[in-house]
Amino acid sequence: MIGPQRCAVLLMLCMRPAPTVQSDDEAMRHHQRGAMAHAQGDMQGALKAFRQAVEAKPDFAYAYYRLGFILREEEERQRRRKKPKPSDARASCEPCESAGAERRAR
Repeated sequence: MIGPQRCAVLLMLCMRPAPTVQSDDEAMRHHQRGAMAHAQGDMQGALKAFRQAVEAKPDFAYAYYRLGFILREEEERQRRRKKPKPSDARASCEPCESAGAERRAR
């Protein structure tokens, strides 16, 4: 399933006007900046830099790959934040606690 961020990136890439011709060096600088930001944990900075890299050089496949990789990481991170921990769910379940107390009493 494609997440909303990925859809937005794909739509942005398909709907944008024809890019201006820029040097491969500029695209590579953006890519390197994105790689450094990602290594330092700055996901927003990495996303911005990789987007600039693909704007500078639309056929820069590795920059697209890195952009998608980071978006996937962000989706996974958000999914983990929303998912309750099993231990938290059990601790707050009153029927489970009362059933456990009954078993222990027997």
